[in-house]
Amino acid sequence: MSENFLTYTKVDPSNWLTVTAQKVTFTSMGNNATTYLYKDMGVGGITGSYSYNINTILNGTPSSSGQATVWAISNTLGDDAGIFAVGHSHVVKWSSASGLIYLEEYLNPSTPYAASYTPGLNKEVFLTVSRNTSVGTYGTLYLYIYADEDRTILTTTLSVTLHENINYRYIYGCAGNNTSTAGQSISGYNKSPFAGIIASSF
Repeated sequence: MSENFLTYTKVDPSNWLTVTAQKVTFTSMGNNATTYLYKDMGVGGITGSYSYNINTILNGTPSSSGQATVWAISNTLGDDAGIFAVGHSHVVKWSSASGLIYLEEYLNPSTPYAASYTPGLNKEVFLTVSRNTSVGTYGTLYLYIYADEDRTILTTTLSVTLHENINYRYIYGCAGNNTSTAGQSISGYNKSPFAGIIASSF
């Protein structure tokens, strides 16, 4: 199943996002306004094991507290700060000036379980994020980071042991992190090697 980013809903009063069918570009996205791009999959629309492919890049020199969500699923609408406050979400995001990428489960409000890797700046990173419900009591969340778009050269694997197995409603193609802090920004893009975000069950 392929997704078209133009079928997503954009909340972007500051005009930080440029959206095409295959790509979401975030330009100088700050921490002082709410920004996100999402699709409503219906109540319980994302269930069981899943796998999504996303290509992403962090450009330039982001601020030390700049942050951009690459991909997320949640039952809450909002940017990263909003879904973090509620919990019960899976998130992949860029954070910090060094080009650090996080894989996270937000469990209870403001309670993250995370793994991270630093792929660096100004180069496209090829990701596959997966939930395998057969590994562990509630499943395991994986982020496979590849050196090539065909996903044949694996650079590293991140994993988070999940603490709940629930269904989700919203999928995010990008989001900011409104902490009401001025002077922070981040730029880059999220895209897919196919058309939008690709999902498939195991």
